[in-house]
Amino acid sequence: MNASMDHEFAQGLRVELVRRATTAHRRRWLALGAGLTLAAGVPTAAYAVHQLRAGVNEIDVTPPVTEVHTGPGQIALGPAPEETDQVWFDLTCLDPGTVDFPGGAAVTCSAGERSSGSLPLWSGRDMLISDDGVLTVDAPADMSWQISLWYQDVVVEPFAVTGNGQTYGTPNDVYGEPDLIAAIATNGEVGYVYAEDLRLAFGPEPTSPEDAVEYTERAAGQTALVPVYEVDGETQIGEFRIG
Repeated sequence: MNASMDHEFAQGLRVELVRRATTAHRRRWLALGAGLTLAAGVPTAAYAVHQLRAGVNEIDVTPPVTEVHTGPGQIALGPAPEETDQVWFDLTCLDPGTVDFPGGAAVTCSAGERSSGSLPLWSGRDMLISDDGVLTVDAPADMSWQISLWYQDVVVEPFAVTGNGQTYGTPNDVYGEPDLIAAIATNGEVGYVYAEDLRLAFGPEPTSPEDAVEYTERAAGQTALVPVYEVDGETQIGEFRIG
């Protein structure tokens, strides 16, 4: 399976790391006309990295609505309850092909492959789902697919702590970034990568606008692998690919 949002994440992660490395200097650079606008419209690491139940808890608000369609389709989830923060999807391709979501996200897979995750489909944020809770999905006329949708409430909690005193979970706006970030390895194993390994995957972090430009040019088209560990941060179970 190849989800196009994974490619966007590879780009977005590099941009996000540049942003984090240069936050303290952004005002001065903007005043000088540098204008760090690369992050516009690109998912950040907090959005794209798989969320485990440590730091960010996703609580189901409604039961899933499951439908099977051939070609384009509309799924009526109904108006979002007040406590809704996001819509979770579970998609199965019954035929090979690409299913396009609003806003440019897409999932490409072969027959029988399954993909799931959260997308910014909630009303009032990116408006990818209508106010009355209808999601419009595009797919080839001869492609059948099954999707389940349900509303979720996202509750941000303090990061859990390993026996070695390292925090782990999902980056968020409340508590920042843990030492170990939840991720899915290339072999499908779910574990954690060190935040520092992500930051340094393509070399030292940039410290100036010129460094940021050089950094993104150097990383463009490149692939880096960082180790994925069990929650102990020591037992390697796979690798996480960037780029």
